[in-house]
Amino acid sequence: MNQLEKTHWIFDSLSKTTDKACKKSLKLLKTENVEEFEEAVPQLRDNYKTIRAALRLVRDDYKNYKKENEFYRDEAKKVLNVQQSIAMAKAVALINEQYSDRLYKNAFTDLQDKLDEHRRQQIETALNEDHIFQEMHQNLQDQCEVLKDDISNPISRNTVLSGLKRVYKRGRKAQEKLSDSQAHEDFHELQKRTNYLSIQMGMLREIWPDIVDPLKSELEKLSQLLVTSEGLYQLSVFLRNNADMDNKDNGVYLMNTLIEGHREQVQQHAKLLAKKVFSLKPKHFRKYIETAWDAHEAESAQQMLPSEKLKLSK
Repeated sequence: MNQLEKTHWIFDSLSKTTDKACKKSLKLLKTENVEEFEEAVPQLRDNYKTIRAALRLVRDDYKNYKKENEFYRDEAKKVLNVQQSIAMAKAVALINEQYSDRLYKNAFTDLQDKLDEHRRQQIETALNEDHIFQEMHQNLQDQCEVLKDDISNPISRNTVLSGLKRVYKRGRKAQEKLSDSQAHEDFHELQKRTNYLSIQMGMLREIWPDIVDPLKSELEKLSQLLVTSEGLYQLSVFLRNNADMDNKDNGVYLMNTLIEGHREQVQQHAKLLAKKVFSLKPKHFRKYIETAWDAHEAESAQQMLPSEKLKLSK
């Protein structure tokens, strides 16, 4: 069995994953009403992240990497304001739910109304004034075909391992930087690398599902903590820019106090989990995956029975 035959499954995984993300995005971009638009935006941005994660796995042998990566990055930014307005609404709901026993009923009604109006305005502008989805749909149609053709080309295993190591290395660097930093930019950097690595591990699942699945699950937990921190940060910025922070009678002062306390706890959990997830040195992480890949190829080549059918019963 030659090298390309041994790695055909990773070509299939990359091709199917990116093609699915493209097709789902094209469907989402046909949305025409406000309710569906609000649901579509987070899904759309996730699809674009999936494609960018795949591109990062093959970047060493992918001649159009820079151009295509920038395309999906810039397209996703077009709905960033809407995404942030949705995240802020969820952040208020989180604070209300978490601290309901300490708050007066409807303590943040005025704030919630202001955020709801802000979200509606962002969606209305994007959907009916700027026609962002129509523009993005037109841009994506041709690009999907280009991606499908290019990413299905044969690539070496070394290319994939190199791309995986690079993402892991940058994630570990972001994690280490947070040991003495609370900067929003550093948490955001860790969030990006965690998302990419989680998606990539899903694409490599066939190597060792019993190990890859738990690692991917931990990466998803870390990502959710970092998404929560980001939403709380965006809400805090919104309050600073749109409300009287010093007025202790309008609910804003109390909300911001609760945001900062909750965000601090979320970030502490994220930092501890990231320390576990990125505990290996990059070269050791690569070697770990490479060794598992070797074993997977050996098992496939020998066409052995599944190990669970070979063991004595308990």
